[in-house]
Amino acid sequence: MRASLLSPFPNWRLWVPGALLAFVASRALLVMVASVVGQPPLDGISDGWAGGVVPPVFAAWDTKYYIGIAKEGYHLQPDGAGYHDWAFFPALPILMRVVSSVMGGDFALAGVVIANCALLAGLLLSGIVIAEHEDPGATTTAQALIALGPGAVAFGLAYSDSLAFAASAGMYLAARYRGRWIAGLLFALATLTRPSGILLGVPLAILFWEEFDRREARATLRVFAPLALGPLALLGFAAFQGVALGDPLAFLHAQADWSRLSTRSEAPFLSAILTGTFAVYSVAAVLLLRSKLPRAAKAVGLMAYITVLVPGRLLSNARFMALGWPIPWMLARQGRVGRLAAIALSTCGFLLYAVLNLSQHLPP
Repeated sequence: MRASLLSPFPNWRLWVPGALLAFVASRALLVMVASVVGQPPLDGISDGWAGGVVPPVFAAWDTKYYIGIAKEGYHLQPDGAGYHDWAFFPALPILMRVVSSVMGGDFALAGVVIANCALLAGLLLSGIVIAEHEDPGATTTAQALIALGPGAVAFGLAYSDSLAFAASAGMYLAARYRGRWIAGLLFALATLTRPSGILLGVPLAILFWEEFDRREARATLRVFAPLALGPLALLGFAAFQGVALGDPLAFLHAQADWSRLSTRSEAPFLSAILTGTFAVYSVAAVLLLRSKLPRAAKAVGLMAYITVLVPGRLLSNARFMALGWPIPWMLARQGRVGRLAAIALSTCGFLLYAVLNLSQHLPP
């Protein structure tokens, strides 16, 4: 019989310090890179950046859209570059609006605080899941690989990725310990955080199926009903956009504008980096399928990989794959030398992407 949601976390005293160290070390490296980069020309700097606490490099790229939505709501007109903010989902802007009210209206600071707190929560929640299957060393290694992955740079910015990561790990944990409705609510949160959040319905369905008593047909609705919360959240957002913008599929139509995004990533060395990153994650996806991880964990990683394939662009593939936290879990199952090598290579990738992202050469 599985433990209840309130059961003691397995060996938490052995792996929680490592998770905290991974969080602090990765944040320190990100701040170090920001200090070295200084203040490059910021084409995408947000009008909502208040200066002071948050360096301007943490308030560029997509952050300006999140801040604009948090301050004023969705805009009928595109920005100067012709892009609509309809493509961005509302969970992070809503939280930014709430948190900024106690931070003097500094939306950029609110977004960075939310992102980093969500990262820490995601590390701890995923750690509980991983520690159920692995020894403390593997669990700690997995946490380090999550926090120091190439795409983990976005976890420190005012982006929605770390919020999606925390919701994904929390959903998995709640479903694993029979907190079905909590899992459903976190599935809804993930759906309102990023479009790809709806794909988490696949691993969630697997988790529910594994505890489904097929001999009792009456249990079907009770077990699987929370799965409806994700689609309902998406339908609710579509209805809102239909009323506010006159187009219930505005978030999909806006993606067509973003698909024509032109950046300096067309430079040969940047294209090589993006292609190489995609190749590494493609190999990792195959290894994940062949691994002995739980089926639901494999599904989480594969859903992240699908989010890279669907748009047909490699521009943000590292950031999208950062949400596939079972991939670091799989890599952490290696021996001592393999774990150290994985951490070293991952840290190099993290530093490379941090320099490129914060210096404005490559969007996260």
